[in-house]
Amino acid sequence: MTVALPGEVYFDPAFVFHDGQVGEKLFVVLCDSPLDPNAVVVARTTSVNKGEYVVGVESSGEMEGCHSGAFVPNYFLPAPQNKFTKNTWLLFDDIYEYGDEEFRQLGWKVTLELDLALTISVMSCASQSSHVPGWAQKQLIKQLEKMK
Repeated sequence: MTVALPGEVYFDPAFVFHDGQVGEKLFVVLCDSPLDPNAVVVARTTSVNKGEYVVGVESSGEMEGCHSGAFVPNYFLPAPQNKFTKNTWLLFDDIYEYGDEEFRQLGWKVTLELDLALTISVMSCASQSSHVPGWAQKQLIKQLEKMK
């Protein structure tokens, strides 16, 4: 069993982005890793709508739920629902995998937990995204079958 469970939201106070910038970031645990039973797979979040997260919906670009076909596939959660203080997009274009020990060393703390129904909905959405690597999609589907 891993150190984290699907639906847990972790806070990283000093996340290093691909461009070298450092900032605060929330991550949502999606599932255990299929490559190592002692690993965890997470998706990052954002509270900034850059206009690329949702296609074909209302002009505000803020329609609750799954947007696996968007340019940046995501799951949108409007504030203050589901315990987030700001509108939040769970992003599926950049999935991270950590081993248990590596995850512990990050020192991240659980800031909140999604309820089971929402966790299942988020995992299902991520599993439908073409941006999620095949190995992660398979694990998401496998774990979803166990959770339902």
